[in-house]
Amino acid sequence: VTPRVLITVVLVVVFEVFLRKTQRGRNFFLVGGNKNTAWLAGIETDRYLIAAFVLSGAMAAVGGAFFAMESSAATLKLGDTSLMYVISAAIIGGTAMSGGKGGIFRTVVAIVTLEMLYTGIILFGLGNEVKIFIAGLILAAVVLYEAYAVYKHEKEVGKRPELVKELEAAKDREAI
Repeated sequence: VTPRVLITVVLVVVFEVFLRKTQRGRNFFLVGGNKNTAWLAGIETDRYLIAAFVLSGAMAAVGGAFFAMESSAATLKLGDTSLMYVISAAIIGGTAMSGGKGGIFRTVVAIVTLEMLYTGIILFGLGNEVKIFIAGLILAAVVLYEAYAVYKHEKEVGKRPELVKELEAAKDREAI
């Protein structure tokens, strides 16, 4: 186990615990889900937005340093090809495109799963374009599933099962 792996595991655990177990961590989800509601709840949304961008930049710098250490070089185009990969992993890991949902551990699991899939594609001798195509297909499937889940949830909002049963029973009585 290399120091990069240890530092990554420690950062994942620390941030996952912070986001799930502390009030400030949960406030990040609230601000991400609905900024106006968070503001009405008394949360200083501007501070959380700035903190989110600062943490994101700091973790991107740490990731870039790890990436450069792995290749023993740094160039201007070092991470250009990884944007689709990162977005796919975040969305597959459960981060909602509308905000307010997600998790670091689930995103890490998605990254490991995608990496295993990409390694398999390379071992089969398929090109980089196949890798990008499959990543796009997986991302499209996840986005479609999320859209369907939101649609289904919106249909169910406000429905009370006992009231629906009573209304169906009343319709049945009227039909007789």
